[in-house]
Amino acid sequence: MGVEYLDIYMLHWPDSMQPGRSNRELRAEAWRALEELHEEGLCRTIGVSNFMIHHLEQLKQDCTVVPHVNQVEYHPFQQPNKLIEYCRQEGIAFQGYCPLAKGQALSNPTIIQLAQKYGRSPAQICIRWSIQNGAITIPKSTKKERVVENCQV
Repeated sequence: MGVEYLDIYMLHWPDSMQPGRSNRELRAEAWRALEELHEEGLCRTIGVSNFMIHHLEQLKQDCTVVPHVNQVEYHPFQQPNKLIEYCRQEGIAFQGYCPLAKGQALSNPTIIQLAQKYGRSPAQICIRWSIQNGAITIPKSTKKERVVENCQV
């Protein structure tokens, strides 16, 4: 890739479809590989995505390094509050993806009403809500004007 290190390297999904091996065993094996990369300085941060509390607990039991970040879908219609609290207690940064609920939030009457009240777009309302609730928020867009708008919250 032409770089000396990666800022972050993440396991994307807690489950695997490998016959004859448990998901827990495969997760631990993959996580140990990330621990080695982190220890060697090749990754500054290592994390997971879509891990629930029981997955994180198993990693704690099976491995050495607690994930630095857990990236999970998070928006007004999906609020995994117990997971968020667990991550905060364990020192795991909670990162929320899909803050616009895959576009569903943009047509929600309450969100539209709030957007009109505050002179913002529905997307900005959702992104701001996520940030105000303490989530590292990663909206996605391929359009330059929306990327700019997403930053103006």
